[in-house]
Amino acid sequence: MVFVTFSKLAQTKELKQHFAKGRDGIEKILDSLQEVLEKENIPISSSGDYQISNLEMSPFSDK
Repeated sequence: MVFVTFSKLAQTKELKQHFAKGRDGIEKILDSLQEVLEKENIPISSSGDYQISNLEMSPFSDK
């Protein structure tokens, strides 16, 4: 969810793409580990567990 939030707040197209690429990479890793995690009874929290606010301005300073 961090990558999704930062991609929503990014001001440049390049940064938005960078965070989207990070999100996609994490999803691929979790998909490849899914079988092992299920076999070992290790839960993966789903994205539905979290809510993202509709922020238009970053809560962080650019400094």
